[in-house]
Amino acid sequence: MANTKSENRLGHPLRLSGVSLVVVFVGLPWASAQTGAEQTYSRALEKIGYEDTFDGEINSASDYFEYLADQAGPEDACNLGELYKRAAIDSYMSEELLKYRGQELEEVDVFALPPEEYAAVKDEIDHNHKRWLAGEVQEHGWFSKARCGPDAESAAFLMVQHHPDLDWQSSILEMMEESWRHGNTSYSNIAFLKDRIRIEQDRRQIYGTQGYCVGGGLWQPFELENPDKVDELRAEAGLPSLDEYSATVARNFCQKDPVQ
Repeated sequence: MANTKSENRLGHPLRLSGVSLVVVFVGLPWASAQTGAEQTYSRALEKIGYEDTFDGEINSASDYFEYLADQAGPEDACNLGELYKRAAIDSYMSEELLKYRGQELEEVDVFALPPEEYAAVKDEIDHNHKRWLAGEVQEHGWFSKARCGPDAESAAFLMVQHHPDLDWQSSILEMMEESWRHGNTSYSNIAFLKDRIRIEQDRRQIYGTQGYCVGGGLWQPFELENPDKVDELRAEAGLPSLDEYSATVARNFCQKDPVQ
């Protein structure tokens, strides 16, 4: 159940003189490994047809993050240029998957790649993004809206939300909740991540953020823990009512027929 839900789930509608010999000898193999990893990552991006360009029109989340990457300064405390570039790639891949909603990905060619090759490419891109994001978070802390701005927090959150590593998601959730307790993070992203983790654990969700398209262009959430209180809980998290949210997701993601 978890794999199908993970690939077809629709939630969150939107919103890189004085050095010691020890350092040299230890650093060279590390640099070589990093170079090899980056080369593999670049080849993976080529296979999905991703181009680091922005044509001036914003029609999707990937367009928006590419725009933000172009606007980011060359140096800043949050490394925003790199963050937004990776978020654009992540969104670009998610947008392609929307074409195949309701279908088993093992039976379709995503990005014109056979299923096994697509799975390997996706794993390489996910792994590279996680490695980069985990390093940034370990060194600087969470990309909270207080430290980096709301767009940065959303970009980082989406990459975590879309990653298949449940343990890593749970560790980031703890970090986000700690940031929220200090008034630095919005609770709405925490609500989405909590629901995503619960669904992957085959548990009922709390806020109704995760669901799927059904007949007639409608959207419905996966099973709720407390359906009678869901709107109250959503309001506390800064989310619109479930009816409003369902209508928005349906309008944005459930109106077109999937690719046959």
